[in-house]
Amino acid sequence: MTIGKTWKKLFSEFGGKTQSLGFCLEPSKLTMVQVRKHFRGMELAHLIEWQFPETGLADLAGKVGQAIIELALTGLPVALTINHGPGFIKQIHLPKAAMENLAQVVSYELDRFIPVAPDQVWFNFKIDYKTDTSIHLILFAVHKKPVTECLELLKTAGLQPISVELAPISCANAFASLGKRLPASWLLLDVTEGVADLYHANHGKLRHSLHKAYNTRNEIWPDLNEVIQSINDTDSPAGAICHHGEAIFPEISRALPRIDDFIIVRATDILREKFSPELPVTSGVWPALGAALQGIVKVPISVNLLPADERSKITSGNSLLMRTLLASLIILGLIWAGSIFFHEKVALYHMNKEIDKLAVAVDQVKQQRAEAQAISRQLQDLWGGDGPMVGKLEILKLLTSAIPDHTWVYSLRLNSKQLEISGMSKSAADLIQVLDKSGLFSKTQFSSSILNDASGNEKFTIQAELK
Repeated sequence: MTIGKTWKKLFSEFGGKTQSLGFCLEPSKLTMVQVRKHFRGMELAHLIEWQFPETGLADLAGKVGQAIIELALTGLPVALTINHGPGFIKQIHLPKAAMENLAQVVSYELDRFIPVAPDQVWFNFKIDYKTDTSIHLILFAVHKKPVTECLELLKTAGLQPISVELAPISCANAFASLGKRLPASWLLLDVTEGVADLYHANHGKLRHSLHKAYNTRNEIWPDLNEVIQSINDTDSPAGAICHHGEAIFPEISRALPRIDDFIIVRATDILREKFSPELPVTSGVWPALGAALQGIVKVPISVNLLPADERSKITSGNSLLMRTLLASLIILGLIWAGSIFFHEKVALYHMNKEIDKLAVAVDQVKQQRAEAQAISRQLQDLWGGDGPMVGKLEILKLLTSAIPDHTWVYSLRLNSKQLEISGMSKSAADLIQVLDKSGLFSKTQFSSSILNDASGNEKFTIQAELK
């Protein structure tokens, strides 16, 4: 087994419900769609249609069972949808008092709403809205007899039925799950030869708004436009129209009112773009695909007509070893990624420490450079100027030998033209004579007044010009 197949199997095992079947029951045929979901997206793995034999649906069991075995689909969850068959979608209302035992009241009153005995149908409902005096419901019902025959066929083939729903619900879920992002309020249009049905999907609810039998296409548009206009006049105007069916007319979009206000979504475009351009598109494919989604995704409109005690409980066939192995691989991958991040952080920390050390060294070098520059300026003051260096050395030697012991100098400035010394002395006036007698200076004088400290020493500053 290649690495790619191994990973695919691991993810398939770990992911749980990664594939599901949808069957669409129509008056003359049965359509099967297998859908697989994986990390790269969703794929339509198999599509098969069986025409009913003259002897009826029961004699189709052999062919369906053989296909299930050959394709290794035994045990998969399966959802059944009923298209253009014995189903009802109807809006009803009950007194507000019925809210306390709503399901029981609907069951008692069912014969008032549908032309079939209540014990001959499976039904479900959704609350549409409430008023101060009444509760408005959307009622869904289906004849049990043809549905139970088909369910028995699927069970015999080794499948696990989890849901029964009407085709408009399946189609709406297919558009909502596979199409472009739809607004909260949108329209579902199903056009077949001779019949057009319009549904209004609004915040997880689906209302049947129009059923129109027609002989020519032009008969559809007036009633269709009138219903669409009435919906747009409410608080939830439709923002998109999704249409499917065997009789999709090219001019249908052009015939709609205010066409620029709508997003137009076609089932045929989604099927060919997402799955295959060569995919045969018949009346049962789109509903069967929507039904198959029940087993692998959370659908936005859920109306399951199959009684709870008839629904198969899907047990995961995951191997504990495979799950543990994949979990271990994921954990190791996270640790590996974390170790790379940690090592980068450690390396960055050490680098910052080295930079800090270099910064200290650079500061020290800058300080030493400043000190060197200061010394250089002092030396420049000492040795610079027009006079020769030897002459300045003689002056320093003279001052060192001539200054008496009772005098000390703490500041000396010497350039090519002038000498200035400051210090303390027992007799500062003697220094004037010493400097005059040296023969090197002229205009020797005190540059500031003499100050006496507590011990009797004289603080002085003397300036003299070099000859």
